[in-house]
Amino acid sequence: KLALKYHPDKNPDNPEAADKFKEINNANSILTDETKRKIYDEYGSMGLYVSEQFGEESVKYYFLMSKWWFK
Repeated sequence: KLALKYHPDKNPDNPEAADKFKEINNANSILTDETKRKIYDEYGSMGLYVSEQFGEESVKYYFLMSKWWFK
């Protein structure tokens, strides 16, 4: 329902609606993808960023090394 409410076609004069629509779509893509959701639940948005930059298999390793490195 939120996607319809903030869809840019329904709010052509509201640039904030387009930003909100993108945010809603991004949240939906995370919640509907089991792997992305698991990464987000465990590591938050930084985990998703690491996943996008270095691959999903690198996320756990990245955070393990970060904890060790920054002690």
